Amino acid sequence: MTERLLPLHGRIAILLRSRRRPLFVLALAAAAAFALDRSSGNLDGPFARLVVVIGIPLALTTVGTDLRSGLMPLWVQKPVDPARFYLARFVEGAATSVVLSLVCVCIVTAVALRLGWEPVARPMLTLVPAAFLSLVVASVGFGLSVTLPGFGRSATVALVGFTMALELVSLLDPSLPDEPWFPFARGVLLPWRALVELRGPGGMEAGSDLLLPLFRVLCYATVWIGIGAFGIRRAVAAGSWSRSV
Repeated sequence: MTERLLPLHGRIAILLRSRRRPLFVLALAAAAAFALDRSSGNLDGPFARLVVVIGIPLALTTVGTDLRSGLMPLWVQKPVDPARFYLARFVEGAATSVVLSLVCVCIVTAVALRLGWEPVARPMLTLVPAAFLSLVVASVGFGLSVTLPGFGRSATVALVGFTMALELVSLLDPSLPDEPWFPFARGVLLPWRALVELRGPGGMEAGSDLLLPLFRVLCYATVWIGIGAFGIRRAVAAGSWSRSV
């Protein structure tokens, strides 16, 4: 399929150009979040890191939103299999999201250190959960943008918001995890605890202690990628692809 498409760097350049407006808004939001972090005493900028790690994959990997639109001529040079085409676009977008997220996290960390932040642990430990959180959000964004083309991005934001709200409430109310619905909610929402555990007291040096949370994160991402692939096949069977190109 690769010979039927633009070169990789060309496709990534088109992707970034097509998302330049949300990326610019995201940069402003990250700067505002960092200022808010500093004013509240969080010198390391945790809110700013969350904004970029969650926002970048949302901007770059909701590629299914144009599945039923007329944007295909911008991407397709010759007829290609739609499932392979969209999965390839997802992989490229997810990889770009992870790399760009890590670059932004490093920038936030460098600025925080420059402004006087004194970390109690190695700052680079945050890169591991940041990378996998970016991958998870990218996978969810892909799956929901394909199955819900008009609302996929909003649904992804809602899912992330519910996840963070549930984790916050569970910290405030220690009895909440004993509720019968709580394990199901955590299974549907983002694997936040597993992502936090990936940081670990010893980072990736923890070895086998990180295998279980890593497995959970990868399984969760794989399920959403599978949902996206299934949604593409359904759209093709319904004739959406042929009407869009």
